[in-house]
Amino acid sequence: MAYEDNNRPMLKTSNLARFFVEQKHVAWVALGVALLWGMYGLRNMPQRKDPDIPVRQALIIVPWQGTSAPEVEQLVTRKIEQAIALNQWVTEIKSTSRTGSAMVQFELAEKGRYDRDKELDDVKIRLDAIHDLPIGAGPIMYIKDFGDTAALMLTVASPPADPAQVAWTSKLVEAGIQQVRSGVTSQGEPRCSIVVVYPKSIDSAEVERVMAWAAPELISQRLISHAKLFSGTGYAGADFATDLSGADLRNAVTKLINDKLQQDEFHPDAWKPALIYEPEKTAAELEAVAEDKYTYRDLDDFTNTIQRSLKTL
Repeated sequence: MAYEDNNRPMLKTSNLARFFVEQKHVAWVALGVALLWGMYGLRNMPQRKDPDIPVRQALIIVPWQGTSAPEVEQLVTRKIEQAIALNQWVTEIKSTSRTGSAMVQFELAEKGRYDRDKELDDVKIRLDAIHDLPIGAGPIMYIKDFGDTAALMLTVASPPADPAQVAWTSKLVEAGIQQVRSGVTSQGEPRCSIVVVYPKSIDSAEVERVMAWAAPELISQRLISHAKLFSGTGYAGADFATDLSGADLRNAVTKLINDKLQQDEFHPDAWKPALIYEPEKTAAELEAVAEDKYTYRDLDDFTNTIQRSLKTL
C-alpha cells in the first residue's frame, strides 16, 4: 500500500502527453489541422528561382544638342515633368538638366490597386502628346524596361590555344630537341624529351627549377638515364634515354607530380608535360596537351575591364 500511496500523486499530474492520450479526439483534430496548415503553407510559399521585383520606375531622356542647362530646364524639362505629373499614380519625379540633354525619372506608387504596365503606357501616351518642344530638341526616349533584370552574371572563359600559337611553339621546341640531341652519342637506347610549355608572363626560372628537380628523381628510380636539360622561349624540357613506352613513362611522370609536387609548385597556366620521342611529331604532341590561350592574369584583366565598363552605364 505504501508503494501505491507514493505514486498516487503522479496520477493527478497534468502534462501535454497525458492530455492527448486521454483526449484522443482532440489529438486527431490537432494533427489534421497541422497537416492542412502545412499543405497550405507549401502551396502558398514563394517558389520562384529569382525574386519578383516589379518595375515602378521609368526614365525619359531628351537630347538638345548645343543648348545650355538653364534653357534645357526651362523649355524641355518642365514640360516633361508636367506631362508625367498628370498621371495620378506617379509619386516621385526627379530631373537632371545638363548641357545638351534632359533626364527625368519618375516612380509609381508602391501600394495601390492599379495596373503597372497600363500606367507606364499612360505616361508614354502623354509624352507622345507633347508637340511644342523647341526646334532641335528630341526625340523623347522613354525607357521603362531597365529594371526587369534582378541580377546579371557574366562568365569569362578562355578559348583553347589557336593552331598558329601551337605551330609557332612547336617549331621552337623541335629546334631545341634537335640541338640538344646533336651532341649526344647514340648508344642504341631510344631517346625521349619531356617538354613543358608556359606563357611568356611566367618566370622561366620557376618552370626550369621544377624540370631540374624532376629529371634526377626519374633517374634515381631507374626510369631514365643520360638526361640533359634544355629550354627556350616559352618552354623548358629534359632529353633522356629510356626503354619505357610512352604510356608507361607518362604514368610515371604523372605519379611523380602527384606524389612529390605540391599543387602550387606547378604553375596553373603551364601546359601539361608533353612526351616527344621523334622531333618530327612535336606539333602533334603539343597539340594534344595544349591548354587555354589566355592566362588567369589575362582573364582577371578582362574582368576588370568589363567591370569598369559596366560602371559607366
